[in-house]
Amino acid sequence: MAFTLEPTVKVIFNCLDESGSEGKVMLHAPSSQLASVVQTNATALAALIQAITGCSVRSYSYSYEVSDPAAAAAAGSRIEHKGRFIWNLANGLETRAEVPGLDPAVVLSDGAIDLTNADVLAFVGAVSAGTAYSGIDGSDIGALKAAYEAFRRSTRNMLPARRLAS
Repeated sequence: MAFTLEPTVKVIFNCLDESGSEGKVMLHAPSSQLASVVQTNATALAALIQAITGCSVRSYSYSYEVSDPAAAAAAGSRIEHKGRFIWNLANGLETRAEVPGLDPAVVLSDGAIDLTNADVLAFVGAVSAGTAYSGIDGSDIGALKAAYEAFRRSTRNMLPARRLAS
């Protein structure tokens, strides 16, 4: 894997008009800027967007994207075949991650994900160890509660070629 930082940060402002309709303003900033600088600039720009539109800026987000243009999918991988991992949070709630393209080799016959598989253990450990990740409310991730196979509805473009010949 050779992930590299994209040249720009995507900054998205979420606007709301008096009727409740939503719209977005998307701009880019150089990825060489620190996150604190991007945030300061976005906060200032939000007020200016409100001044020229009459809409309220309900929120904004910014993301530094990294990509690996040489990454290739494994033969037979299917995005709609996913693994659902559910963790307990320190505040008593739960959080989950759905991992697309789950390798069938890590799924047991009853649909549970094989928690003895070294790659699965490494993934679960990386998510739940320390404070690198959290629940949506910032609560610490605790023990894994469940891990099982799940499927997403297929679209025509996702169906295997043999299913399209009708």
